[in-house]
Amino acid sequence: MQTNLQVTYADKTVKAVSTTPADIVALERTFEISIARLGSDFKMTHLYFLAWSVEHRTNATDLEFDPWLETIEGVESEAPKVSKG
Repeated sequence: MQTNLQVTYADKTVKAVSTTPADIVALERTFEISIARLGSDFKMTHLYFLAWSVEHRTNATDLEFDPWLETIEGVESEAPKVSKG
């Protein structure tokens, strides 16, 4: 399962990131919640954590989660792209 996210940083930089299974497992382990339950028990923290997990895993940031939150304005889930063909 891949989720495409758009991170807006405090300096107005916008970055597209994509989760991997490693990010999903990190979220489930950290919050002790199944990804399947996010639809009914969604918190913005979960979305921010997924974005941070991608950035941390790919070495785009060396900040821990809470300090990283201070560097962003927000995170949005991108709509899935549908290919025509």
